[in-house]
Amino acid sequence: MYKVAEGIDVYYENKKEISNIIFFSNGNYEYYNTGEMLFESISDDAMYLMTDKVENMIKAFPDYKVALTHESITECFKWLYETVEDENMPVVTELFRSGFSEIVRDVLGQINSVDAFNCVGEFFMVCYKEYFAQVQIFAVFTDGISAYASGNADDWQKEVAEAFNVVAESYDDYYTRKCNVRHIKERVCVKTHNITNLLQLLVFEICRLKKEGKIFKQCANCGRYFIPAKRKDSIYCHEQSPQNSDKMCSEIGPQVKRIKKRKSDLNELNYHNNTCKLYNAVRRAKEKGDAESMVKHFKERIEKEVEKYRDL
Repeated sequence: MYKVAEGIDVYYENKKEISNIIFFSNGNYEYYNTGEMLFESISDDAMYLMTDKVENMIKAFPDYKVALTHESITECFKWLYETVEDENMPVVTELFRSGFSEIVRDVLGQINSVDAFNCVGEFFMVCYKEYFAQVQIFAVFTDGISAYASGNADDWQKEVAEAFNVVAESYDDYYTRKCNVRHIKERVCVKTHNITNLLQLLVFEICRLKKEGKIFKQCANCGRYFIPAKRKDSIYCHEQSPQNSDKMCSEIGPQVKRIKKRKSDLNELNYHNNTCKLYNAVRRAKEKGDAESMVKHFKERIEKEVEKYRDL
């Protein structure tokens, strides 16, 4: 008989620099800083795992054309469990299983008879389309929230972010209370929050980031998502830049911005050219050993200008 997957359980404390503990259904657990589950889930590899990989594995199911029964549903889901996973993305793997499991249960509840589908493969492809729509919604909301926080959201992203914030506020108190730990009859009982799908994860992470005074943004240089380590008004991440692998976006981003501005701003272009002339003049003077005489010359010139104003 088909069974709904359980998702992940999260334990956290309201302390700075304390990692959350994520418990998985197989008994394992891992530590994640706030925001790291979201970064894992929105990565390119995660998007592939939850979309193209799922579709491909359903089509490759050996008993794709077998009649739809509870047994064939269970077997197909076991197939997905074994083939759609990544040990480097345990949260994504577990949330795929629980999220897709919820979709299967919902679609089953909507049909009058298993005869509504020609085969189990056809049934799972319908479930996949429903699941794919949820992944898209998750991606759209994540993109809208980051763009809104970065100050560069278009009208659509702004609307999406504001709609999400209304929903998130209703969960703010729930997700910002410290998880309790109780000792009952020499046993430690830990209260956790259960998360079974991507939208729950997004709400949880944004609420926790808000609680910790952090913000989820999009880098103005490379477009990757990031959480500013210190200043909320930071617009560049500290990851490897696409222009120069030896420099971070925070280093090269301002340079790229200035170059773009020079192409469209005449004043900025003139300022850049004049600054370069001065730097080159100083460099040449140093090379010739004339730096000290150059400084002395400018000091004398300034003093003469000052004397002019004194005589007025």
